[in-house]
Amino acid sequence: MPIDEINLTLTGSDPKELDVAEIEGKVNAVVGQANSELAGKSAAGHGHAIEDVADLQAAIDASTDGKVSDSILDLVAKAYALGANSLNAMVTFGAKGTRRVPFAVEPDGSLYIGPYRMRVSVANSLGLIHSITNRAGKLFFGVSKYGDMYFPGGKVRPLGDNSLGSLLSFGPTGKSWFYINKDHEFEAKTAGPLVYERAGDIYALEGNVETRLTETGDNAHGRYVGHGRVQFMSTRRRGVALRYECSIADPSDYEVAYGTKAAFEGFVHEGQSNMDGGANPAVDTVPFDEERAFKFVNGPIGRYDEDIGPEIVPLAEEDYQTQASSCAQDLLRYRPAMKLLMLGHAIGGKQIEELWKGGTEGAYERIITQLGYAAQLPGGTRVLAKILNQGEADSITLDLNWDDDVEQWLDDSNVDMLAALDQTDKLVLAMFQTSSIARYMESNPDGFTTPLLQLAAMKRRTDMFIIGPQYQHTFLEGGYQSHYDVNGHRDAGEKTAQALYQIVFKGEDWQPTQWTDVTVDNDTFVLDYTCPVGAIVSDDTTTIADPGNLGFNLVDAASTTIGSVTQTGDRQLTIQCSANIVAGNRLSNAIHNGDSGYSGRLRGTRSCIHDEDPKVGSYTSNNLFNHAIAQEYTHV
Repeated sequence: MPIDEINLTLTGSDPKELDVAEIEGKVNAVVGQANSELAGKSAAGHGHAIEDVADLQAAIDASTDGKVSDSILDLVAKAYALGANSLNAMVTFGAKGTRRVPFAVEPDGSLYIGPYRMRVSVANSLGLIHSITNRAGKLFFGVSKYGDMYFPGGKVRPLGDNSLGSLLSFGPTGKSWFYINKDHEFEAKTAGPLVYERAGDIYALEGNVETRLTETGDNAHGRYVGHGRVQFMSTRRRGVALRYECSIADPSDYEVAYGTKAAFEGFVHEGQSNMDGGANPAVDTVPFDEERAFKFVNGPIGRYDEDIGPEIVPLAEEDYQTQASSCAQDLLRYRPAMKLLMLGHAIGGKQIEELWKGGTEGAYERIITQLGYAAQLPGGTRVLAKILNQGEADSITLDLNWDDDVEQWLDDSNVDMLAALDQTDKLVLAMFQTSSIARYMESNPDGFTTPLLQLAAMKRRTDMFIIGPQYQHTFLEGGYQSHYDVNGHRDAGEKTAQALYQIVFKGEDWQPTQWTDVTVDNDTFVLDYTCPVGAIVSDDTTTIADPGNLGFNLVDAASTTIGSVTQTGDRQLTIQCSANIVAGNRLSNAIHNGDSGYSGRLRGTRSCIHDEDPKVGSYTSNNLFNHAIAQEYTHV
């Protein structure tokens, strides 16, 4: 029978009306395409146009070496109107003489497609108005009157107000495997332990095994995020709410979970000569890690009118020795998996108004340019902190607004630097307390204003941290006595890394060694201290040479003097005076001492009080204790 004469046959006791022309046209189109492709080919003697089904079958078998197993007769489908049948179908479409049913229509309008049944649903337990099931009724896909889409084991549903803050979720009823939140972000929830908060701490319950994940009493909103890890909110860093993530197997394995993700961790360096290298020719000029530590060309820290970038190269010192290399090397000891980019700009002898946004030296704007380069690196860069070593020039000019100025500097940075990086997480500021008081103001130490203004700014702001005092590091001997020597830069870099790791990555507070409470009892001061590690130490006069009374002075006290300084507790000192303490008497530490023209641990303004930090400089083998910052108390 010629192909163009194939007809649809209506069978069954109760034939129905069919759109025969439409179905016939589709069948003939399929066969016609095959006829067109095989016409003219010589296959087992079939060099002529194919005229009928048997001819077509023979041609296909010959041209494919008999590898087509299905008979072409089975592929030529016909439509049938049916009477009573096992499918309860009124119309079927399939191959004659076979049990294959590509599709069929039921009296209620349901449609079979292969093994699936698509129908307008009647009453059912899921409230579906459309569904696709197999012949046994098992759901493959369904839509409810609310617009929920059901799949085997779960459903996709638009949501109103809910605890997830979601617009759309997928998962079994009452649970969510993944969802789209109201910021149009995709989030996943993985089956795992129950996570809950009790009395300010986070717990995980797996079966009947409970694991306590925190012990600070300031945590909430824990949730399991997969891979054996839990996220939660905590205010442990100065009351600021941060999101943390920890391991259930090892709760000490925790970090802040920032919103900004990037391939590079960048750290911005700013300030004066003790940040740009001062007077020290570069020593550490060979890269220590070509895979994980980088700088911009001509970096790491720009000086004066120098432009650095845009290309990055392995980190090493160039021209002048800075703290960048030692800081990066120590950061990688704490957090080996990251890639670092050390950048910044600093200029010796400049006040804060010359360095901040719009300053006469253009240092701030050069840093913004560097951050633009950093944003273009593969995978991008995030910057979570900037490091400041500055303030000597401001004290010389008696700047009484340095604390307000540094706040403005950080606020501007949290607009402009974040914009340059397309970053949401804000920066913190970590700084050294300036201590070159004796170098510049031995005759008038009260005129050296910056150290106490730095402390005031730190106490006002939750995003400003004092790493420690400059004097605890080594300074150049002879000549200009306000610059670190090479080892001073190295030690300062490692101390910076220690503080940054705790503040930025672990999300912990960092408080330098300082008194936090003063009690006066007649002729006695009782000072209660905080410090980063362990107890305070008051009997070490080797690390820091004793300037007298371990660095304490009584000022504006007429003839009253300090008689003794005694440690009376792990973090407590008692200072006995020669007479009762009266209103106006001032007690200072690391301010009113030192030799004129000098800075540093031997002859500068200093204190012998430090903590028990066991850290030792990897370059210098110096003990890197956290020494007491400059402070003053006035009795009222």
